[in-house]
Amino acid sequence: MKAIFSPVFLIFVFSSIVLAQTAPHFASNVEQEIHQLDSLRVQAMIHADSSTLARVLADDLTYTHTNGRVDTKAQLIASLISGRLKYEAISYEQTQLRSYGVAAVNTGLVTMQVKAGEQRLRFQARFTSVYVRQGGHWQMAAWQSTRLPD
Repeated sequence: MKAIFSPVFLIFVFSSIVLAQTAPHFASNVEQEIHQLDSLRVQAMIHADSSTLARVLADDLTYTHTNGRVDTKAQLIASLISGRLKYEAISYEQTQLRSYGVAAVNTGLVTMQVKAGEQRLRFQARFTSVYVRQGGHWQMAAWQSTRLPD
């Protein structure tokens, strides 16, 4: 019996091989892009850089602080510009980034030094951030953090 492979079957097999070989590369590129974007966001928050924050934060951002307060993109940027909220230092540990096509979830441990009004705080928190790919670029769409006991 003679085996005949259709062009559609051969294209399918070839595409599967190519995708299997490029998938890890694609994932690492996504991880690299998001890590760079997140570093840019952290620096923009520390320096109250509203133009950078306007680019890297999604318009429908939900930013949940460790005290349970929820800010929109506009509210977060306004509190940083006014100085009511000042991130003095932000550093990550134990992060894990998972990519899901047009979305990525980053989780881990963060140490923050914050000035809220006249009060200075330094604490650790568990966080989850969600990045989405919209209009050809990544933006942070959600942040949720839970402060760890001292």
